[in-house]
Amino acid sequence: MLARRCRGGRSDNTSLLRLLEYPPLEGASEGTWGVSAHTDYEVFSLLHQDRPGLQLRGRGGGWLSAPHSAERCCFVLVGDMLERLSAGDFAATPHRVLPTPAGQRARRSFVYFQAFDEEEPVSATTLAGARRTPVSAPFLAWLEALPEQARRRFAHPVTQREWTEAKDSAASAALAECGVG
Repeated sequence: MLARRCRGGRSDNTSLLRLLEYPPLEGASEGTWGVSAHTDYEVFSLLHQDRPGLQLRGRGGGWLSAPHSAERCCFVLVGDMLERLSAGDFAATPHRVLPTPAGQRARRSFVYFQAFDEEEPVSATTLAGARRTPVSAPFLAWLEALPEQARRRFAHPVTQREWTEAKDSAASAALAECGVG
């Protein structure tokens, strides 16, 4: 992938920079979210926010407030494709956004989503091949112990496009079940 890019070959990279604004939400109650819990589809996300609002799920399952600052504070969120590429060594970071309370100024953030080329297949074995070492025995044991659906997440190569479409479809189905969309 990188060699093709360096030679000036075709690239279908979907990396992007998003500037987001979360205006105050009138009548927000407990359980109301600006953005519900999710992981990012891409390799990683580089994020800056000017006010509190983003929460990250910790290893114990609780929600932690992410760093914020009007200046000089960026952090990296591991995405789904890095989780795949690392065979689960790096876990995608579940996160959500709280609504901006009424009466406060809008919360702003910028996020750079780094993705692979859309048609580049990625699997855990891709990384092992690049390292010229086999996938670790503990990873293979862990993989075999997973339910079939979870095992397929790591076992077979998938492209950035396929992964994004699968996650979008699942999100759309969940919204339809709730009567949204």
